[in-house]
Amino acid sequence: MHSCKCLCLRFVEFCYGCLIYQLAQVLTGVCYSTMDLDEDCAGLGTVKDAALEVCTSNGVPLTGWRATESDQLLRSRLRQSGQWRKVKSDMNKVKLNDVLEKKRPKRALMYACGFQCQGFSKQGAMKGMKDKRSDTLKGAHRFVEKVLPDIVLLENVKNFTAKKFNKARSKLRTSLKKIGYKVRERVLNTSDYGLPQHRERYYLVAIKRNRMPTTAHQFKWPRPQPK
Repeated sequence: MHSCKCLCLRFVEFCYGCLIYQLAQVLTGVCYSTMDLDEDCAGLGTVKDAALEVCTSNGVPLTGWRATESDQLLRSRLRQSGQWRKVKSDMNKVKLNDVLEKKRPKRALMYACGFQCQGFSKQGAMKGMKDKRSDTLKGAHRFVEKVLPDIVLLENVKNFTAKKFNKARSKLRTSLKKIGYKVRERVLNTSDYGLPQHRERYYLVAIKRNRMPTTAHQFKWPRPQPK
């Protein structure tokens, strides 16, 4: 069961890697000496692996600051990797002041969260925000409002874009725009990026306008690879 879950996470997080690559490309030359990554619902931590590789190769060193993961096995893997300064089990119990203290004028902060999908998936009851597990989206929003990271990456099932969830998605976009983010969203399919699986997922990229005006303007979605 865990191996199947891990395999699915690897496919999904590959698209995360593509997005981070695009962000790293436009971060080159921006006046930040390094970037910190905070991640909730961190899974295997392969988002961090992808971010570390592409950011470093583009001259933007990246540090894993804080990760949360409710699954005990995956949480153990995150700790054993030695790539995170802090690993916690509950994203809603994180002391946000610890993150705020880490921010410095020449340090950028990227936040990633693949919030739980059961409330939006066709495989479930599709209760949306009424599903208790959707509280992870509320937790992600709480983090962004309080900490104001420079870059936000959110991910969920394609069905999050269904008409039934338009209100939740619109509320998310509007709230991010109100606190100064340039927001983009798109459904990406892993099969368009060289992986042998048809897996469509929803991705949102939000970039703080006043901290990274050039990045907010230049970011482009990764192009599908020729088949």
